Amino acid sequence: MTFKNSTPSNTSLTFSDAPPLKLKAENLEDLSILSTFLQDALVPFSSITYNPKEQTFSLLTHRFRWENNPVIENESTLYERIHSLLNINHVKNVHKKGLKDSFDPNQILNLLCITSEDNTLILTFSGAIQLQLEIEKMFVLLGDQNISWPTSHKPEHF
Repeated sequence: MTFKNSTPSNTSLTFSDAPPLKLKAENLEDLSILSTFLQDALVPFSSITYNPKEQTFSLLTHRFRWENNPVIENESTLYERIHSLLNINHVKNVHKKGLKDSFDPNQILNLLCITSEDNTLILTFSGAIQLQLEIEKMFVLLGDQNISWPTSHKPEHF
């Protein structure tokens, strides 16, 4: 795979030819797997949308591709991020926790995990921020968008 939107000096970089990720979660086991692939995804707050009429919630992430091996170039280790769209259907309401009233819409959130409790999906971000989605039933889709780029930063957990 060659990076799209890469600078000319990086056009020779290649990662494994892993196909774009496409996942669906309709139960807790599926959600656990999907959440693992989204760990450490960066989420621009401005990309989060909720449509109450259609009961849909979506966000565009900059997903860290944990499934790919890094590339070594010029003694630097490079990893990969990819745009990935998360769509959640059957959402009745959304509650925010940990967001201040004067929240900066340009802020980037770091998604830690997605869990479920009693018809509520909980998206937990660093900084004690949560989005709690009341759902009628679980139907979550995650799909990579074929636009990836190199990064030298690998998320670390202490």
